[in-house]
Amino acid sequence: MRKDLVRDDVTYTKSHLQKLEISQQIDLANRHIALTSNATMKYKHPRPSCWKLLEGDKREIEKVKMAAKSAKRSAIADVDFINLTRNCLQFQENRGYIMSSSDLEKSFPIAFSILVYKNAHQTERLLRAIYRPQNIYCIHVDAKSTIILQRALRSIASCFDNVFLASKLENVIYAGFPRLQAELNCMRDAMHRREKWKYYINLASQSFPLRTNLEMVEILKLYNGANDIEGITGSRLELVKNRFQRSWEVVRENGNTKLKITDKLKDHPPFNISIVRGSAYGIFSRAFVDYILNDPAARALLDWSRDTYSPDEHYWATLHHLQVNPQLNTPGGYTGKPDNKPWLA
Repeated sequence: MRKDLVRDDVTYTKSHLQKLEISQQIDLANRHIALTSNATMKYKHPRPSCWKLLEGDKREIEKVKMAAKSAKRSAIADVDFINLTRNCLQFQENRGYIMSSSDLEKSFPIAFSILVYKNAHQTERLLRAIYRPQNIYCIHVDAKSTIILQRALRSIASCFDNVFLASKLENVIYAGFPRLQAELNCMRDAMHRREKWKYYINLASQSFPLRTNLEMVEILKLYNGANDIEGITGSRLELVKNRFQRSWEVVRENGNTKLKITDKLKDHPPFNISIVRGSAYGIFSRAFVDYILNDPAARALLDWSRDTYSPDEHYWATLHHLQVNPQLNTPGGYTGKPDNKPWLA
């Protein structure tokens, strides 16, 4: 498979799911529901059949919809996680963490980052949904968030060898450079880990997965070293050109810190780079992460981006799309037209 192509026709039939040992995943998921339902939700309905849901059974889907509407969730306060994690084995069992994986998953570890600024409970639910013992998880908590939130997340991380807080925490400003720097801090920490992960996926704590870890591994193996990063050029890029053609500065107004555009025009990006816009989120190969952290062109573009608006929405995309910037020779980069490529991340 060519690295500049990403298959978008992956189909999971029931026989294929069985081949991938999905039944094991379903057993673990049902155990997870049983262990966590009493702590987080009171059900008036029987637990759903995962097999029927996977097969698209309309009656089962309607039953789950009704159950979701009548369910009452009770959030766990940030401070309570400090006490819940005093006994780590009990915490892992009571919260329903999946502590085993298939051989295929073990051979293909993934690195995840999670950027957090509030709500330890929602962050922990995301972590629990994507947790597998062979992966690694870097949590970056906004440096200006509450001490209780930071303590809660450190307590959760302390219960796992493969979960950790970023070694350097940034004071994140909406659409500001520290948001990108926070991601780079987690990338650098991930590269220093002993686990030889294959891909890096960045997440916000408000996210939730649409695929099991096993399905993600199957898809990422098809990527074969290619990155999955959105690319926007042409007229859609023109609409936001002030984000990177003029300098932005951090100001305080009415007690709030925010970015404000200036009259100063920016120089052209270094290394004759042309800007491509995309999402702050993507799927990055290990070689691409190494390139970001160490390549002179990538580091020069990073410095150039410090006074731009939302640099995380152009930094990955610009480095990845080689039709626009063929001089970069980025690992896992895409050589076709950015806007024509499906973005699956």
